[in-house]
Amino acid sequence: MKKVISVLSLALVLFISCEGPQGPPGLDGFDGTDAEAIGKVFDQVVNFGAADNFSITIPYPTTIEVFENDVVLVYRQAEVIKDSNNEDTDVWQLLPQNFFLDEGILQYNYDHTFFDVTLFLDGTFDLSILGDQFTKNQVFRIAVVPARMVQGKELSSLKFSEIENMLNTNTDQLLF
Repeated sequence: MKKVISVLSLALVLFISCEGPQGPPGLDGFDGTDAEAIGKVFDQVVNFGAADNFSITIPYPTTIEVFENDVVLVYRQAEVIKDSNNEDTDVWQLLPQNFFLDEGILQYNYDHTFFDVTLFLDGTFDLSILGDQFTKNQVFRIAVVPARMVQGKELSSLKFSEIENMLNTNTDQLLF
């Protein structure tokens, strides 16, 4: 029994003290300043009404930290179409978005701070006459993009799919 314990102890010491060749270097991690380089996206369903002056303020989810220099882009779901596999596909349009109606011009727009986003309707006519198709169950996608990720890009022409690729976001798991 003493020999078995001695052999096992010797084998254990040899395995612990062995050192092989060093492997290839890994990727650098966040150094504290790069942590802000991760973008986030979330969806919000909104009902506009006269009681709130056709405006709603949405605080960022607690899982999203927004820095003052981040870029916030808001897209409105314009429609849902069928793709080549006959599956529903969302069509997103970057705000501001204008509609030229018989009554006048209607605009979806937004402003933001690093605390929240305010979505609002603006128009050249009395907005209380708007139908539900412009005010109820409006779906917005809000993208918080670190400034360095969009540096040198023309933001007004970015499609949501380009933002999605830039952020490497899985939109199937968005917050509602």
